[in-house]
Amino acid sequence: MSVTGTVYQKYTLAQLSQVTILIAQLQGVSAGASIRMGIYNDGGTYPSNLIYATQLVGAYNGINGIYTGADNVNLGPGTYWLAVDYVSGSAAVTGSGSGVTPALIILNGYDMPNPFPSALNPPIDTLNKLYLSAYINTCNPAATTTPLPTDTPVPTLTFTPTPASTPVTISYVNSAATCAGTFGCSISFVNACRALNLDITTLYIMMRLGATCGCQPSDIMTLRLTMSWDEICTHYGLDWTTFTTDLQTRINTLQPEINTPNQLIRGAANDPSSIPISNPDSMPDTLTTGITSKEACPLCQ
Repeated sequence: MSVTGTVYQKYTLAQLSQVTILIAQLQGVSAGASIRMGIYNDGGTYPSNLIYATQLVGAYNGINGIYTGADNVNLGPGTYWLAVDYVSGSAAVTGSGSGVTPALIILNGYDMPNPFPSALNPPIDTLNKLYLSAYINTCNPAATTTPLPTDTPVPTLTFTPTPASTPVTISYVNSAATCAGTFGCSISFVNACRALNLDITTLYIMMRLGATCGCQPSDIMTLRLTMSWDEICTHYGLDWTTFTTDLQTRINTLQPEINTPNQLIRGAANDPSSIPISNPDSMPDTLTTGITSKEACPLCQ
């Protein structure tokens, strides 16, 4: 079912945890669609207050992951509702979420209202489980996150005041056409990468990977959750050293770009190293079975 509003899925969290990524698997995404995700407290039958909301990002077919970055989203044990809000365009949540409580709500025409409008008495689907999920870390999380004030506009990626429902375009020195010609990918692929608002180095790596492997940005970001860059190159049959040498040669033909603070934060959430290195240490295994999963942490071992 294509939705132009908000989809809610209930989860139960067993222990105090830090949420690091919110994930939605989408299909049938319309051109120019954008989404944001959020977490609600449980109000009994329905969600209650909005605890956390992500910034606005471009939406694509496949797995869409939104990093919480430095927001430090910490939840105590209990019942919560994950939400994905189609701010512009339309799409459908697909897949089957693991560890999901069978309670699904669709609010067409509502953009993640705070508090949840329980007076509408929307129907609750107790049969279907869609793929809304989260990566969590249970190692030394801080105090629980304070709920957002009611009727507070959800944070969006903005540099000047704009309507909350309007995506903001970041200015780049090099045009999308120039980058497409430099890295050998399509202009639409360049725009799809830029919509993720990651640091420039990460964007260039993704653009060149897309040109050589025929994958989508969401495919690369899914692999990046558990694999280093050289492992991703190997996954696609590429030699890391050859790839980086070629990449740097292409980058040298472009005008320098300046990372925004937000890009640096999002890039650091994806890769703490500003420059990938050959043969890095293996990353910790990460389970992806919904909000009840956890990331392995060396301090917990």
